[in-house]
Amino acid sequence: MTQATRHMTIAIAAASLALLATAPARAQHDDGEDKRTVVVEREYAPEINDAEKITLMPPAQRKTTPQGKAEYVTTSHPYGGVLDFARLRPDYEPMPPKDARHGLIYAGGGSAGSAEAGFYYNPRRFKGNELTLKATFDGVGDGRKPFENTLPQSDGIGWDARHYRTEAAADYSHAFDRLVLYVRGGFRLDNFNYRPAFDPVPATDKGRHTHGTVTAGIRSDGGAFTYDIHAAYSHFDNAYGAAGMAGRNSENRMRLAAAGAYSLGRHSRLGVRLAATSYAYTNSVMRDFTTVGINPAYTYADGAWNVRLGAHLDFATRGGGKVKAAPDVYAGYTFARRYTLYASAKGGLWDNGYAMLAARNPYWNPAFAAGGRVELAEAYKQLDADIGLKASPLAGLSLTVSGGYDIDKGDLCLVGGTEEARRSIYQEMVQRETRVIHGRIGAEYAHKDILTLALAASIMRWDDDGDAALALKPRYAVEASAAWQVIDGLRLAVSYLGLGRNDKGVAGNVNDLSAKLSYTFRKGIGIYVKASNLTGGSNCLWYAYPSAGARVLGGVSWEF
Repeated sequence: MTQATRHMTIAIAAASLALLATAPARAQHDDGEDKRTVVVEREYAPEINDAEKITLMPPAQRKTTPQGKAEYVTTSHPYGGVLDFARLRPDYEPMPPKDARHGLIYAGGGSAGSAEAGFYYNPRRFKGNELTLKATFDGVGDGRKPFENTLPQSDGIGWDARHYRTEAAADYSHAFDRLVLYVRGGFRLDNFNYRPAFDPVPATDKGRHTHGTVTAGIRSDGGAFTYDIHAAYSHFDNAYGAAGMAGRNSENRMRLAAAGAYSLGRHSRLGVRLAATSYAYTNSVMRDFTTVGINPAYTYADGAWNVRLGAHLDFATRGGGKVKAAPDVYAGYTFARRYTLYASAKGGLWDNGYAMLAARNPYWNPAFAAGGRVELAEAYKQLDADIGLKASPLAGLSLTVSGGYDIDKGDLCLVGGTEEARRSIYQEMVQRETRVIHGRIGAEYAHKDILTLALAASIMRWDDDGDAALALKPRYAVEASAAWQVIDGLRLAVSYLGLGRNDKGVAGNVNDLSAKLSYTFRKGIGIYVKASNLTGGSNCLWYAYPSAGARVLGGVSWEF
């Protein structure tokens, strides 16, 4: 029996226990938890329903904030400041249709080689069937000049930099009397070049990531006992021919997961989530491994109190094979129907597979890992603690004040701060136990579908002791946005991101102002213009890779 087969057997056995535990279940979807939007530096211990979720249609209606029903961010650092190479893609965010239309087609192009096109379709539900389709293409491609003196050879030299992404996805579900069957599938192709021609370690300029995934599962559709069971398979292929990993290198991932919960009464529930994931590789420098996780939890919600008492227990066959534990606790008290005091402590195992590592650094090479290791150890969120106040004193207005403390064991870091590190960044990532104190204050206001305003500021203090590996971590972030429907069909949106980092020479601060103007005619046909980086700053969102200055893109759209 091969090592990959043994790991797969472990995964199947663990998930089989989960299936047996939840087989007789029926369900309801609302688990009584506080609905919260949490954006973190990297997703850890995802909710089982969203483990393989893909973003498809834009919402049918623009969100407003009704009195006493505001949704809040319950973390003090929603912008992690990660140097993620995928962030350079110009994401298309279409204005939501005002009417109950079901499709969208758009296409556009602009400066700096930017282009985009997309198709979304969500027909009306028929006889319990629901289908959503998506196909998009977008990217930017232009020669760029890196920061002067960032690398010794870089002065005045540019290279053929680009990143284009093609995506396709489908989401189908069929509702029976007491359960829902769902199938999801997705495909993504990235073509990119983020390495300059003068880099000391040569590599092809034809980087390519191919990622496909399919998920099938069943979930309950009403009842005192809830459940969700699914299986997911994904394949990731990285072909860039770096030294030590020439040729194509792929990851095959199989995930089996199940969740069940039983109502103990009107206000409380007891449940558990189980998941097993097997990772298998084609190259000789990465070893196959399996992870298994269990997340039991008790929840109580009576309108005033909202409590969750749980824990994460995680095991991985690599990194010593130890069982690790992290909290899963939340307590919130709502008074006067508009104010909520809350405290939370979370944690869990991060996805530390090849696909995730390549998304952080497309040129990462396990053969060049720090300390001579041929693989990186498991990354674990030991603690993500927050305490804060959420308020909605007026209809449409929401306010948040929060602070917290994080401990990450095996946190992935790009190295900065030294000349030697700057030469090896395209091949290497290191791991640290990072600790950060963070705070956040934010406000949002929405008036019907006419005006939306948002402003938030975050501060982060890292326990780095001068460690060069933490030089690129963020110190502060300021986020602001506004959307105004000037007249019927004409909408203006403006957004701003200010980000400060410890090392200003390697990645630098971000000072990005963007705007979008769109007009939709009565028959759903529209035109739009987007402008990004209006400040003209370097805005290095990835290592030594500045923005190409101000960029403008225009296009047409059709909602149907």
